Order: sequence, then C-alpha cells, then structure tokens
Amino acid sequence: MTTSLPIVDAASRKEFAALLRHFAAGVITNREFEMRMPDWRDIAIREIDSAVWPLYDDFHEHKLVGEYHVTPEGREYIARMILFLRSDLPYRWPRETGLAQLPALLLSILTLGRFGRWWFRHRAPEGDQSVWPFYTRAEYEGALRNPPYLRGAQVI
Repeated sequence: MTTSLPIVDAASRKEFAALLRHFAAGVITNREFEMRMPDWRDIAIREIDSAVWPLYDDFHEHKLVGEYHVTPEGREYIARMILFLRSDLPYRWPRETGLAQLPALLLSILTLGRFGRWWFRHRAPEGDQSVWPFYTRAEYEGALRNPPYLRGAQVI
C-alpha cells in the first residue's frame, strides 16, 4: 500500500499567506481574517489556521495591535507559517481529528504540555518541531533561500 502526499493547493495557500500577513501586521481584524479564509481542501491551511487561532481573542473583534500585539516569537512563528504556505511542499505532519485527539489533548493539559510534545515526537520521529509546519530543517532552510516577499525588483 502506498501513501499519497496531501494535495498542495497553491492558489489557496497564496491567498491564505497574504491574509495571514495582513492579520499579523494589524491591517485586518480577527473577524475579517476568519470571514476571508480560503478553501480548506489543502490540509496545510487547516493545520496552520488551527495553530493561529490561539494567537487572538475570538470573543470580540480586534486587530493584532496594542494589547493584542503579536510577540516577537509569535511573529517569527507566523513568518515561518507564511513561508511554508508560499512553498510547494506538502504538509507531512501526522494528524488526528475529532474524538481521536481527545485523550492526547487531556493528557497534555494534565502534564502542562509535556505529553503533547512527547506524543508529537513519537508519531513523527523524523520531523523537527522547531521548524513546524516544515517537516525538516532542510525543507525550512531551502525555503529561506528563496523567500517569496524579499526578492527585490525583478527585471523583465
């Protein structure tokens, strides 16, 4: 049995990367961010959206400025997500959805995150969590060599 890699929807990823950039920069509100989400067929979009959700308060509308500003660590995290979205790399991290993730979530809460980190490493031992959503440091470093927004003026 062969395992196929997930679909990479470049157009939706590009749209989501721009949306995430605007949100992180404080240009749009959390409501605008949520309302303008692109198609979720690409698993990377779903997983990255889930990772962004804890960075803001969804009980009221606001921008990521002032009291809701993104920390320098959060900006680095978001920049890595955007860089991944602009790559053509498939999302390779394992996923658990629905009720299957409940035991791991509860154990993570009870152990202040220790179980979750162990479980993640156990399920994807070749993956490098420090460069998520990239799977390996080599993938991340390859993407850094070709940044989508810092190429400068191009001569046609």
